[in-house]
Amino acid sequence: MMSYVKEASIAATARLMIANQSMHWFMVGIIFPVLSLIILGKGMDYLQLGLLMALFSGTVVLAELPSGALSDLLGRKKIYLVALCLSFAGGAILLVAKSFLTLAFGFTAMGLARAFASGSVEALFIDRLYALKPGIDLQPILAKAGMAVPLALGLASLAGGYLPILQAAFFTGIGGPYTLNLLAYMTLALCQFALSAALVPAELSRPVRGRGARTPTTGIISLFESLAGAFRTGLSNRTIRLLLLGGLAWGFSIAGLEQFWQPRVRELAFPDTSSAILGFLGFGYFAASALGSMVSTPLFRLSSRRYGLFLGFARLLMGFLYIGLAATGRLSGFSILYILCFAANGLSSSPEGTLLNEELEPDSRATMLSLSSLFLQLGGLAGSIALGALARSYSIPLAWTLAALALIISSSLYFALPRRSVQAGSAAAAAAEGFCDSAMTLALALDGEAAAGSALKKEEQAP
Repeated sequence: MMSYVKEASIAATARLMIANQSMHWFMVGIIFPVLSLIILGKGMDYLQLGLLMALFSGTVVLAELPSGALSDLLGRKKIYLVALCLSFAGGAILLVAKSFLTLAFGFTAMGLARAFASGSVEALFIDRLYALKPGIDLQPILAKAGMAVPLALGLASLAGGYLPILQAAFFTGIGGPYTLNLLAYMTLALCQFALSAALVPAELSRPVRGRGARTPTTGIISLFESLAGAFRTGLSNRTIRLLLLGGLAWGFSIAGLEQFWQPRVRELAFPDTSSAILGFLGFGYFAASALGSMVSTPLFRLSSRRYGLFLGFARLLMGFLYIGLAATGRLSGFSILYILCFAANGLSSSPEGTLLNEELEPDSRATMLSLSSLFLQLGGLAGSIALGALARSYSIPLAWTLAALALIISSSLYFALPRRSVQAGSAAAAAAEGFCDSAMTLALALDGEAAAGSALKKEEQAP
């Protein structure tokens, strides 16, 4: 009986984590298919677009580790609620922005929101799962999450692509062509705040080791100790070190793709391309990521849980598809390669997230997840500036080719990961169960009842 109750609690916690993260990323997805066009529509060029994305990444970089440490010290739920307030503020600033400086303030607020959301609530749920069942295999749960979050993002992107059409038909007097997207984003931020405040459980009590009650002074000392400990762990643990470097390369490469896919579609089609096309491609992006995450469970089982081999080949596959994407000159070919590229990306999400979490201690999990996200954002910062300058001076395909080569080279980091022992029986059973449950969730989601998720690539690691 007790075992049944515990399993039910584990399932309920996993479902709540997935639902919470799905709602969060649905909010993000509502502006995803038009974000670059919002910036370009306010008179910015490709370099200014890159600079604003770099400002976003730079803000996340500066706030990432402190926010993770604050989550460990002050409470992950509180920090996440602050992140939602910052998301609302960022959307409001973008709504009224008319200059580069005002846009910069909006992207700073959204960067702070991303940093404060990174690893906070996810770490709370993961700690609770480990408390319910020490040594729990997270891979099937993260595989479901890695499928459901992209589906939530995809459905939001589909809706986000139609909102400008809806606005043009019925709300022509409310502002620029993407005003309805920003208003929807702000409304969803308020809804997520209310739901999270009411439904996300209080975190487990974790006394600070070697200290009594916290004071401002001890809190600051603990913050710096957490930051220093995260760097020491990241540098001393070979597995974490290689994953961090792989994340750095991924962030550099993906920055160019996320920045310029919308302008590239307009180059391949025509300037007045309907935003609905962007919405469908956005949905395809995330649905493909979800499918990749779903099939990763049985494929990972076939590799005998050889993380390095599996992740290395997944990264190589994505890199070569990325090169093909840069080379194509037709919208049909672009659409197919774009979707396949993110299916390959989805393959690595849950195994990489599982491997990272297996290396982390509960009392520093949020800080270390934030360290992982920091490396992603550092790569994104470099990619936004370098690839933005290349796109403005030369072309988007040239910038993408460079990004793809960086991704291919980074596969060597994953091939160098230490070989881990295999727990054959339990791992295979968990993998099979994860595959079946994921397939059912995908069917429901494609039927219009999107279920829940956590961790979009790296976002999952770096939620």
